[in-house]
Amino acid sequence: MSQDDSRYRTFRYRLHPTKLQTQALHLQQRYQCELYNAALEERIGAWTWERRSVSFFDQCLTLTGLKDVRPEVVASGITVCRGTLKRLDRAYEAFYRRVKGGESPGFPRFKSTSRFDSLEWEDHGGWKVDTQLRRLHLMGIGEIRFNFYRPMLGEAKAITVKREGIKWWLYVRCVKVPAKPFERTSCEIGIDLGVVNQIATSDGELKKASTLVPKHRKTSLKPSVNWRPNNEDRIVVGVRSKRSYDCISRSRINVAMPRTS
Repeated sequence: MSQDDSRYRTFRYRLHPTKLQTQALHLQQRYQCELYNAALEERIGAWTWERRSVSFFDQCLTLTGLKDVRPEVVASGITVCRGTLKRLDRAYEAFYRRVKGGESPGFPRFKSTSRFDSLEWEDHGGWKVDTQLRRLHLMGIGEIRFNFYRPMLGEAKAITVKREGIKWWLYVRCVKVPAKPFERTSCEIGIDLGVVNQIATSDGELKKASTLVPKHRKTSLKPSVNWRPNNEDRIVVGVRSKRSYDCISRSRINVAMPRTS
């Protein structure tokens, strides 16, 4: 198959971890967040005090000695640690690209555990997707059941496990996916997504946002005047907001790209 006839695609599936597996995922995210911040601190310190650049490969070499010092960080394998370091390396590449282009740079920042919500495996080590049993095998965590609702095309190359609200999702990045172009038609139309009018077409047709959001989602998240939130209330409001945003996002996708039989 030639390169022009193949594509890269990412398939998204809902994960259903058990209570112990959820705790293990949260713990591993905390360790990888600590690794991300430590790697960022190393890069900043090396340049500040020694005017020395630290590359992604230099930091990957230090992972071999991490097993003796912090074995819990590499409990899920070295691959997820390399994915964390690669994530930082991409942030630096984006920073240098914006500096070169004269844009607002945005230097990479330290992350809190609440903002570090994903784990990345950049190659085949430490994980395996079993589509027949609908299980995701993760080293150090176990077999996690996932909703295999659509076939996976191509060759699975890397995965990302992400936390969105109280849900967990699996993103499988596949290569060598056969291209399936749509048949050409004589009709052309432009679609713009807005706020007041959620859909505006080039033909002049407007669709209000209120007609696309289900009635049971039209609940206000604004608290009362005398409401004093605690940590648990902030989590509840955050989860409700996330669900509302997901609902609106899905409605936009369904209207812009309706499913075909």
